[in-house]
Amino acid sequence: FEPDIHCLSAAQMAAKITGEEYPDSFTKADLVELAKSRGCQFYSGMDHGFTHNFAVVTGFKDGNRMYVIDTIAAPELELSQKIEVCNDRIKDLDPIVYADPEDPASNKTLKKHFRLKEWSKKPGSVVSGIQVVRYKLNPTMGEPELFLLRGDNGCEILKSRVTKYHWT
Repeated sequence: FEPDIHCLSAAQMAAKITGEEYPDSFTKADLVELAKSRGCQFYSGMDHGFTHNFAVVTGFKDGNRMYVIDTIAAPELELSQKIEVCNDRIKDLDPIVYADPEDPASNKTLKKHFRLKEWSKKPGSVVSGIQVVRYKLNPTMGEPELFLLRGDNGCEILKSRVTKYHWT
């Protein structure tokens, strides 16, 4: 992960998507509208933390590229608070949510509010997921396919954590 390569402003993301130039005043809201106008699907990954952060990473896919536009990271939230913060931050995007299946009771309630995708962890899926992220950041050929929104508070937290994370 290299912040100078993988962290882009909303205008830079829009330019990468369309091939056109955008002014520095192009905002996250403008980027969301551009993604919606192109029919891009939004996705969220959700980890049910309590002592460790409840975490939700949200982005949209355009072609082979994934653009992360928001990250929620908050410890010690009760389920009602998790729903409230997600309503504020991701509800309007109508993302497909991949919630950690290790908390089926919370997922049952969250499914009443969001489009949770049914899935299960398989042996080796964590390592496989890390490998996919590595590939999207540094493909064998071509340009990166995973970008974080520079200047967004949540994405800045994610950037900080990713730069400290090492997997051997």
